[in-house]
Amino acid sequence: MLERVKGRLRAWLDGTQAPQTGPERFARLYESAEAEKITSVVANKLAMLTFADSTLEVSGENPRAALVRDVLRQVWDMGIPLAAQALGKGGKVVLPVVRGGKISVRAIDQSRMAIRRTEGGRPVDVTILLDKAEVGGKQYYLLADYAMQADGRQRIGYRACDSDGAPMSLKAVEAWRGITQEMFVSGTDRLLLGYLRCPRDDRTEKDGHGVPVTYGAEEDIAEL
Repeated sequence: MLERVKGRLRAWLDGTQAPQTGPERFARLYESAEAEKITSVVANKLAMLTFADSTLEVSGENPRAALVRDVLRQVWDMGIPLAAQALGKGGKVVLPVVRGGKISVRAIDQSRMAIRRTEGGRPVDVTILLDKAEVGGKQYYLLADYAMQADGRQRIGYRACDSDGAPMSLKAVEAWRGITQEMFVSGTDRLLLGYLRCPRDDRTEKDGHGVPVTYGAEEDIAEL
């Protein structure tokens, strides 16, 4: 599994050669200034239409409602560009991050998520490349594992590895030393993250990643 994560997810962060198919390719095409922009135009238009008449309201005047309201407001504020990128790249992952007792929201490309297991089309076991750091000229990677357990709990674990995939201590990088290596959360029925997946049909049975909204129309786009 670590080799799969290293091969798929390192390419996105390192700028090394990425596979010519799959999530990495979709993200690179969407971000490239030289690539066709019809996908970007369509994705932005659909995202704007989605949010044009939409509203967000969290009822209740209590600490829990205030917390939910604050977190969802962050997602709402990034709604249009987040939806556009999910449509243009095939998918985006939204993660809650706790720092200094406050919850912030971070959005990353689906190319940084390896899906290990799904149930009913929903990911229930994934590994996410969260961060990279350079120490003494060496590259280190921070991985997060989210997995639903058979006992109904959810496991969230953090680990580090070097550029060869060898496990490393989280203490190898100063910024990661305060991270809790493993935790379990009860009372959940899905992973504690958001996965915005473009509903475009990829026409095949693949690994659960989405494809761009214009997927399969490359020849038509080139002709236009």
